[in-house]
Amino acid sequence: MDGCLKHPIAGRVELIRTVIHNSISYWIRSFNLPLSVIGEIDSLSVNFLWNNRMHAWGWGSLCQPKSEGGTDIRRLADTCKAAGMKLVWRLCTSNSLWANWMRNTYLTSTPLALASSPLLDWKLIISHKEITFESMRMHIRDGTDTCGLILG
Repeated sequence: MDGCLKHPIAGRVELIRTVIHNSISYWIRSFNLPLSVIGEIDSLSVNFLWNNRMHAWGWGSLCQPKSEGGTDIRRLADTCKAAGMKLVWRLCTSNSLWANWMRNTYLTSTPLALASSPLLDWKLIISHKEITFESMRMHIRDGTDTCGLILG
């Protein structure tokens, strides 16, 4: 670990982006991580970036796109939100084996907008359905089909 701390800031930014964020991407896509865990990972990341010294820039400004003066590091909270919204989107639009099973298991008697469940994967979907629905709209084709959802 001592060798990692001798890297310049650009190298540490790349390590945060590739190693830390990519290694927890599975967990983010599978579970609704508590905000305390996300905050702790962000805290460890920023302390690693600044080598446990005083921070020259705030984490929020570092998480901006490069075009806006940031480092292109994604906020983990935003990544968690996007992963949850992606599951809702796939459930609404996909005919995959997973989507069909989820609909047949959890949505047999109630629409997704009213659904709730204590199961972990389903909790992730339920916790992100409202924000996803705010970004979706129905695409009515010939009047007989309204299942084409558009993110917009």
